[in-house]
Amino acid sequence: MCAAFVLPDPGFAGIWPLMATAPFSILAVAVSSPVEYYSSIGWLSPLIFFIGVVLSGLVNAVLLGLLARRLRARARSTTR
Repeated sequence: MCAAFVLPDPGFAGIWPLMATAPFSILAVAVSSPVEYYSSIGWLSPLIFFIGVVLSGLVNAVLLGLLARRLRARARSTTR
């Protein structure tokens, strides 16, 4: 995220966290986009995006963990 604010040409710096935490990170973009257009709270948009991407990553990690646990339990029950 620092590349989006520190470097003069960030390129795809904002795309990588978005792609890594998709599909829930689309909500982060949808929520942070309207905030960007209000001049008095424009500074809040990157913060909302960052928090949304972090929460999206946590949700994805929990869901993948639950899926892995269920698949392991199913594999154990079929081999017995």
